[in-house]
Amino acid sequence: MSGRVRRTGRVRDVYPGTGDAGHDETAVMVDATVLVLSPLAGVLVELVGDDGWVPVATVAAGLVERFGAPPDGDALAGTRTALADLAEQGVVELRDEVAGDA
Repeated sequence: MSGRVRRTGRVRDVYPGTGDAGHDETAVMVDATVLVLSPLAGVLVELVGDDGWVPVATVAAGLVERFGAPPDGDALAGTRTALADLAEQGVVELRDEVAGDA
């Protein structure tokens, strides 16, 4: 069971990094707080998008496409861990899939 993820309604704005050396971080405004994210977390926010629930497996596949497979080979577990960290900050919310989820 991989679950789904979406941005929370608390995210007011996303300021992506430029990709230039030293400017890879993405800034996210959550409520009245600005969080500066690592390049990996910034890509996670980009892959999640703002169009509703996305399968975590889809996000994991996007990370593998950008960064390659993780050394332990378990991209899904690593993605869930990173998304859980973002969920603690109020950037995303996670839910487990249940029978009947589309």
